Amino acid sequence: MKDLGLMAPRRRRSRRLSAWVGWLVLAALLVIVWQAGAWYVGVRGLDWSIRHGIALQRDASTPAELSAALALWERETGRYWRDQPARLVTRIFARHALAEPEVRRLLVFMTGADYGERVEDWRRWLADQHRLSTGQQPELPRRQRVVLEPLWSAPVGLTLSFSTILPMDGGIYVASCGRAYDDAGDDADGVVHVHARTGQASYLFIPDQAGPRDILGLALADGRLIAACRNGMIYAVGFDGGVQWRAAAGAKLASSPLVFESGERGPSLVAVVTETGKVVAINAANGRTVWVADVVSPGLRSASAAAQAAASEPRLSASLALGDLVGDGKPELIVMSAGGELRALAPDRGRVLLKRGGQSGGLAGLVFGGGGARQPQAFTADLEGGVWAVYRTAAGVQVAPIAQLGARGPSGFVAPLRLAAREELADVVACLSGRAGELPGALARLRGPELQWRYPLPGCAWGAPAVADLNGDGRVELAATSFGRDARGELAGWLDIVSLEGHCLLRARLPAPAEAGPVVADVDGDGRVEVLVADRAGMLHCYRAAALGPIEWGLLGGDPRNTRHAANAYAFSQTPFGRQKRWTPR
Repeated sequence: MKDLGLMAPRRRRSRRLSAWVGWLVLAALLVIVWQAGAWYVGVRGLDWSIRHGIALQRDASTPAELSAALALWERETGRYWRDQPARLVTRIFARHALAEPEVRRLLVFMTGADYGERVEDWRRWLADQHRLSTGQQPELPRRQRVVLEPLWSAPVGLTLSFSTILPMDGGIYVASCGRAYDDAGDDADGVVHVHARTGQASYLFIPDQAGPRDILGLALADGRLIAACRNGMIYAVGFDGGVQWRAAAGAKLASSPLVFESGERGPSLVAVVTETGKVVAINAANGRTVWVADVVSPGLRSASAAAQAAASEPRLSASLALGDLVGDGKPELIVMSAGGELRALAPDRGRVLLKRGGQSGGLAGLVFGGGGARQPQAFTADLEGGVWAVYRTAAGVQVAPIAQLGARGPSGFVAPLRLAAREELADVVACLSGRAGELPGALARLRGPELQWRYPLPGCAWGAPAVADLNGDGRVELAATSFGRDARGELAGWLDIVSLEGHCLLRARLPAPAEAGPVVADVDGDGRVEVLVADRAGMLHCYRAAALGPIEWGLLGGDPRNTRHAANAYAFSQTPFGRQKRWTPR
């Protein structure tokens, strides 16, 4: 006979166990239902977001209405994708035809990239982004790969977007802002010399006058370096470090120096722009002032100040270039203020040959392409992402907008422009700065008025890009630096190498954020190209490319005289090592 006293506890334990199992099964079912519901809502939310964005655009007929429709779309649907934008982009690629303009506009708005109607380029860009986000490099054919070998790093002090890094005949000369910009007590300002083979750095020259002595720029003039200081002093420095002459411009400087010929038989002159709106031309041989010209109207000085404030950081408020705008076959000295005003000056006496108000203020200055009768003579850009063409016509010089680089309207200023491909001087390469903490920068290529592509960078881009063949495939690549917060929220800098088709060939993380654009040259005469990158931590880094190719725009000012002229940029870039200090424009 069974013991009933023992059976009761067993039944109670069995019922409790069954209850626990039931609760566990119910909890598991609830988790499954919740996950399935979340998946369904998420997918439904993404799909609805895309459909809603397409529908909103179909009710818009003008660019302004399209911009407003996309902004409304973000406000109404952002809760579904703001924390997972990559998922939305992937969903667009998987479910929608990229040939539809409404779909492409959503992609452009979301990503900052733009490849027009070229579906394969879009797909390659997405594949590259997936690899880059996981720390991998894009998959490339062997002939397209860019390999950069770190050679050395050298201390050079603070460099900014306008800082000159000038490699010549085995030496690298860096315009240093010391420890801080525009600081009268900074005793680290000067010209730093770096040995190209070893990376050993030392001061070549330290200014001897009071005030903020930041070296705003360097230029080559008749076998000597011209150093322009923030405090208004200009120095001629020999390559042995000796001061050959010093001159005072009369006010703080607002530009890098430019060297030009005053006439067919005249001496070389050095031009700088002061904060008071004057161009001062100095004899490069003896330091004597030859002429002074007033180039900024009093009413526009406030506009220049506003342009500085809009750029978020201290910037040079004027730029100089050399080229023929007037059409008399002789180059003029072209001055552009940050407020957008343009002057063309006769080189011999500084007479104003051309005066014109331009577009909204900018920091890019003018770049000359020497275009033919139907091509622009030069290009410039503004503080709102616009690129402008400068034409010489029967009615005079005309400045006309040709493109807006921002994917969401005004997206920051444009760095100094570049021209790609000698036979197609209308191909413009531009870096859009972006806005810190809001929108990253972008690298873009224009052919005439058409945007060929826009490639989003990982951070803000304040420096000018470089144009050179870095993999030996016979075609130039584009190099750009950027800086910002990485995925972990840490400040970082990057170097991107991009093909002429707008695809990433290499992304390298830099040791520190970099504001200055890269410089490309054969710095040590070994027959191979090096890439120089200066970071905000005060270091200059040298990387050697595995292949040798032509350099088109390797220096900030195009050439050692800072003329910003394509013909001079190409000519100096191919000057044999050992002859660079004697280089003069053709």
